[in-house]
Amino acid sequence: MVGVAVIAAVAAVTVPIAAIVLRPSPDDSATPTTAVADTAPEPTATTTRPSIDPGAPVERCCGEGSIDLFVVADRDFDPWTVDPTETEQRFMRDNYDQMMVFAPYFDKRLEWFPNASVYLDPIAIYANADRDDRFDDHPDWVLRDANDVPVYIDFACGGPEGCPQYLADVTNADFRADLISRIGDLVERGYTGLVLDDVNLAWRVSDRGGNDVVPIDPRTGAEMTLTDWQEAMAILVEEIRAEFPSLVISHNALWFADSPSFDNPIIDRQIAAAEYYFLERGATDRGLVAGSSKFGFRSFLELIDRVHTAGSNVVLFDKSDGTPLDQVFNLATGLLVNNGDDLVGTARDDVVAPGSFWAGFNVDLGDAVGDRYDWNGLLRRDFTGGIVLVAEPGAETTTIDLDGEYVDSFGTVFDGELTLEGGAAAVLRAR
Repeated sequence: MVGVAVIAAVAAVTVPIAAIVLRPSPDDSATPTTAVADTAPEPTATTTRPSIDPGAPVERCCGEGSIDLFVVADRDFDPWTVDPTETEQRFMRDNYDQMMVFAPYFDKRLEWFPNASVYLDPIAIYANADRDDRFDDHPDWVLRDANDVPVYIDFACGGPEGCPQYLADVTNADFRADLISRIGDLVERGYTGLVLDDVNLAWRVSDRGGNDVVPIDPRTGAEMTLTDWQEAMAILVEEIRAEFPSLVISHNALWFADSPSFDNPIIDRQIAAAEYYFLERGATDRGLVAGSSKFGFRSFLELIDRVHTAGSNVVLFDKSDGTPLDQVFNLATGLLVNNGDDLVGTARDDVVAPGSFWAGFNVDLGDAVGDRYDWNGLLRRDFTGGIVLVAEPGAETTTIDLDGEYVDSFGTVFDGELTLEGGAAAVLRAR
C-alpha cells in the first residue's frame, strides 16, 4: 500500500501481525486503577504451543528508537513457562528484558530465566486465612474505620465474598519489619527484581461492600489524612529500597495521584525509590483524554517526564486487550518518551509468546534527534532512522504530508498523505 492512508484508533481490519485475532476493544471508560494479581499455582495441564525457530537474537542498539519488552507471566502465560523447551527458554531470554512472575511457582524456573521480577503487594493482607494468616495473628496490622471495623483495598469489592484484601497499616513498624523479612526470603530464593503492586498515593480504601471509607490513624485516633498516608507509603518504599539496594524495583502506582499539578515532594520520593514506574494500563488506558486535565494524555506524558527527571524509568503496559493498532499506539507512545531504558508490554500474550511474537517490538529507529514536539496537530519525535507520530485520544482527525517514504510496524509502505484519528499512532521507519 503506497499513498494515502488512514489509521484509526480502533478498527476491525486485517493487518499482517502473526497470530492476532482482531476483536473490538472493550468499553472501559473508567479512570485508571491498579489490578491485584494472584499467586500462580502449578498448572495441572499445558496448552499446545506452536513450534518456533527463534533464529539469532535481535540486536538492537542503545538508542531511544528501540525499546525493550516487559512480559507479565501470569496464569494465562503458564503454557509457555510450565515446561518450555530449551528453544522457548532461549527465545524468552533473548526477547524479554524483564518478566513479572509469581512465587513460589517460578522459583525453580529462575535457572532458565534469571531476570525475573517477583510480584508482591506490600499493602495487602489477604482476607483468606488459608492464604494469609497475618490477620488472625496480627489484627492490629490492619487499618480500621471509626467503628473499629477493618477496611479494605478497593479492588474486586461488592460481591458476596466482599473485598479480598485488607488494607495494611503501613505505619506499624512490626508490619514493615515482617514485610522486609518476606522480601528478604524472595531475594534468598534468587529473585533479582521486585514488582510492588498498589503503591497508591491516592485513596483506594473501602468497606467490605466496596463503599469509600476513611481509615483511622492508629497513631492519633483521628481520621488519617491523605498526606499522612502518602508519607507512610513513602517511608515504606524508601525502607525497602534501602534494605535491598541491588534489587530492580518497580512500583505499580496510580499515575494521576498528583495530576495535573505535579508538585508533591512525597510523590517524588516514591518515584525515586524504584527503577521503574509501572504504568499498568499504559498509553491505551480508556480513561485518558486529550489535553492536560487530571486524566489528560499530556498530563500522563508529563508524569513520565517527571519520572525520568528523578532518574527512574517507566513500563508502559498495554492492558486494552484490543486490536493491533492499540499495540502500535502504546509502542509509539513509549518511543515518544523513551529515555533509552524504558520498557513496553502488553496483556496480549498472543503477540509476545514464543511462536507468535510480533516483530513490531523489535523496531529500531536509531537515536533520537531530540525530544517530542507538537507538529501539525500531532505529537512527533524524530530519530536518525525514522519518526513516530501520535494523535492524542479524543483529538480531531489529522491529515499530514509525509516528507519521505516510510515503512510502518506491519511492513506497509507509506509515501504521501497519512491520516491519523484521535488515539491512533504510527511508528515509521525511513526507507
